[in-house]
Amino acid sequence: MQPARTVAAATVPALAAIAVGYRRVLRDIDRVVAVAPTLAGVVHNVRRSWGTVRYRVVNEDTPGRPLVLVHGWGRTADSAFWPLMPTIDGPLVAMDLPGHGASDLRRRFTFDIAAEALLAVCEHAGLDRPSLAAHSMGGPVALTTFRKVGASAFSNFTAVATSAYWARPRNWIMVAAAPYVMAAGSPVLVRNQRSEMNRHRDSAGHIAWEYDQRPSRRVLTESALELRRFDARTWSDIELPPTTWIVTRRDGVIPVHDQRSSARHFGAEVLEFDAEHSIIHDSPVLLASALDARRGLVAV
Repeated sequence: MQPARTVAAATVPALAAIAVGYRRVLRDIDRVVAVAPTLAGVVHNVRRSWGTVRYRVVNEDTPGRPLVLVHGWGRTADSAFWPLMPTIDGPLVAMDLPGHGASDLRRRFTFDIAAEALLAVCEHAGLDRPSLAAHSMGGPVALTTFRKVGASAFSNFTAVATSAYWARPRNWIMVAAAPYVMAAGSPVLVRNQRSEMNRHRDSAGHIAWEYDQRPSRRVLTESALELRRFDARTWSDIELPPTTWIVTRRDGVIPVHDQRSSARHFGAEVLEFDAEHSIIHDSPVLLASALDARRGLVAV
């Protein structure tokens, strides 16, 4: 019994220290007032049998091919792309995936429904073969869309920090834990939030607002389950338009090997940046330049 008592005696102070540290992190976060960024554009809604899709149109009257943006896991159009929107030239459309942000969802989240939402936005906005760019989980949404409609619906595709496959042990464990690890109030999430606030002090209020926009635990769980099953390498019936894969070399979420092998699988052009998974927030000007070049608005 003595070893058990010793372990217990050592565990209690350790747990107490963790609790104190957690409360300190929460206090640091609570000192920052959440501030929504001022975003240009007009917001629209599209009704479907399973819910309503919300999207934002920016620079609608400017020349150039429209660019449609699809956000990643746990984000919304505004919370994912607000640093990018002011730096993009030409017309821009950014949508909330079903169950995210202001897009409601009365069914279980699936990539098929997300793809239907993307196509509904393009039709409602009157877009003719726009450019498409997708970050992280947005990649599987885009690939599912191409499988549904082929390559002709979009003029080109840019995959940003994403993968064509998530169904392997390392990703399975990470994605399975994600709805709990990254749910509102989890110790991991609040520490990530404080770290981002410290790294971008000028935008700390906006970052606090971003974290307030996260979807429900239900949607996080359902979308994580979709990711765990996803492997587009097995699809023989998919056609992509001209595709560029932006590889983020310091990515701690999507393994660099998976990004590169996904690009090879689809014969995509590869652009590698010395960036983290959060390239949208850390290097918005760099990413905007690459996206504008893909649709011919600036020189490559």
